[in-house]
Amino acid sequence: MVGSGSVGFSDAGNGQVAIRNLGCSQVLWGMVTHLAIQAGATFEKGHLVVDAFGFREMLRPLALLLRQRPGISVSYDDFALEHIKAHAEETQALRKIRETLDEIPSVTERLSANPMWQTPEPLTPEQCRNLAWLLACKHGADFSVPGAGKTRTALALHALLRIDRTVTQLLVVGPKNCFMAWETEASLCLPEFTVRRLTGGRLAVGQALRENPDIALVTYQMLVNVLDIVMAWMRSTRVHVVLDESHRIKGGRGRVTADVALNLAPFAARRDILSGTPAPHSLTDLEPQVAFLWPGQDALSYSGYNEPTPESVRKSLRRLYVRTRKSELDLPKLRVRYSLVELGPLQREIYSALKQHARSSLLARHDRQYFRNLGHCVIRLIQAASNPALLSGRDFDFGLDPLPIPRGSYLWELCQEYARFERPAKISAAIDRARLNAREGKKTLIWSSFVANVEELSSCLAELGAVFLHGQIPTSETGEPDSREARIKQFREDPDCMVMIANPAAAAESISLHQVCHHSVYVDRTFNAAHYLQSIDRIHRLGLAADVVTEIEVLHAPQTIDHHINASLERKVQTMASVLDDEDLLTLAYDPADVVEDIPGGLDKTDVQGILAHLEQQ
Repeated sequence: MVGSGSVGFSDAGNGQVAIRNLGCSQVLWGMVTHLAIQAGATFEKGHLVVDAFGFREMLRPLALLLRQRPGISVSYDDFALEHIKAHAEETQALRKIRETLDEIPSVTERLSANPMWQTPEPLTPEQCRNLAWLLACKHGADFSVPGAGKTRTALALHALLRIDRTVTQLLVVGPKNCFMAWETEASLCLPEFTVRRLTGGRLAVGQALRENPDIALVTYQMLVNVLDIVMAWMRSTRVHVVLDESHRIKGGRGRVTADVALNLAPFAARRDILSGTPAPHSLTDLEPQVAFLWPGQDALSYSGYNEPTPESVRKSLRRLYVRTRKSELDLPKLRVRYSLVELGPLQREIYSALKQHARSSLLARHDRQYFRNLGHCVIRLIQAASNPALLSGRDFDFGLDPLPIPRGSYLWELCQEYARFERPAKISAAIDRARLNAREGKKTLIWSSFVANVEELSSCLAELGAVFLHGQIPTSETGEPDSREARIKQFREDPDCMVMIANPAAAAESISLHQVCHHSVYVDRTFNAAHYLQSIDRIHRLGLAADVVTEIEVLHAPQTIDHHINASLERKVQTMASVLDDEDLLTLAYDPADVVEDIPGGLDKTDVQGILAHLEQQ
């Protein structure tokens, strides 16, 4: 009989659930197996095993199956029952947000009466509003613009949750460059709290967690290696988990970074996500972030059924997040300026020859690697428009080997001769701008996506005390000389350090430079909208004086890939602005013509048509 039999759910260890056939018919077990595999289950020693997040994802369709087959007998152990209970509670909590959460009481008095909380200045009205809303929710998202104080708001939320005994510890998962901001804010607001970075390998992480720090900081990359250790710690206490720069998990299930974060979700007493750019590439970027907050709840109601549109996402997301818009920060106006930079004759020749090389290599392949190959071609074009010397080097950030240029070919000869006769046009323009600013007593922040450019510019501007940041610069809890923290401090405090050159992949997030620098220069940009928007906010954020003019200068080479990058960034910014109902984002989108990570570089399928058209142009 189809509707009879027994299925068991029990603890399989390592945060997983075992699903066993305890006497089901073949048809019924096939149905259960189908649901489990859809949730990511695998077969192991005659039964199914699924992680706790996948188990949460199974519960809705499993409940439907049980209602349709009342003869099924189901057994659960304490571990499985714990997750079922949490799932039911979160279903009610989500319904409360959707239907009844209207009047939110103020939390100002509660925070000021909290003995843990000490801060040199009160929270802004926007931070208080966001805090009150987040406290009223079981789990929440803060999508406020960079510089609006998301870190401080999250710490205030944690302090109030600690008083209520809702949570006992805080675990922050984020990129390594966010650690300094959390440590600084914690020392100001929660000075009695112990803060530990989870670094140094499994033994060191295990020891740090045995000391039960009040706040633990771990990178997404380290979490991959210590997930079982962190999960065991979380099962022994009540941990508040915050994903900082939560767009880092936008790739969803099947991607390592997203998988480890999602696997933690069911074991957190409280979950929050922070990002100023939650949908940097497409609307679907939001799905894994919301799934982390509400596993198994289908909180984005369109998910899996309809193609998302800005309107459907905005409607579905409406009550799941708070956001402080840039207009609410009362910042001085941001000035975005495009400076047209004509490539020199040899650089133009190299660019044209590279286009032909890219066109030929793409025509030769039409396999499943096509889009990745296209992405690599695009990065090479960005390099050629920025600095042709990059073509002969290996780039670890983008996974590129040196360009295989046949010895003796026209392109090979051009590259061989280039350095003797020309300096790259945009490199020269950035150097000139930095020197001009320095003569006027102004510091300059220069951005390039390529490590070799970052280091070359630093060398060329050594007389201005230039420092540089990229992913290979180590972090340090104690600010050791030549660490990332020491270099940031030098740029902020040393009057002889007039220039910082940075890579957006390593420095676009969690750095505040707005008190000392008001001019950024972009030597190049990729199709990654998060890198662009977040890098802008390093110098345009809360705390600027009303008379400060912040200038963003984008160096733009006509008739190159730069045009398509700008069009793509404008489209992505407009989409995100529509979803978040924030017109301020649109002020960053300009067309240079008015002035005259799955695929490398942030490229998505919508960008492909324009890129192919560019390659076809002679």
